[in-house]
Amino acid sequence: MIELVNVTKAYRMRHGLNVVLNGINFAFEPGSNIGILGKNGAGKSTMLRILSGAEQPDAGRVVRT
Repeated sequence: MIELVNVTKAYRMRHGLNVVLNGINFAFEPGSNIGILGKNGAGKSTMLRILSGAEQPDAGRVVRT
């Protein structure tokens, strides 16, 4: 199982911070299939990078069991 616990991620932009994930809580159960939908800049790729461990969240944690 992979669990996101209060995961937050923001990027610095010229106009300030762009928060793409804000306090996300979710559990991915073994054997389940999940689709991730959203507009451009919604944080889909960022969430996948955090899930894979390629990127760290600014706050919160990822629990892999």
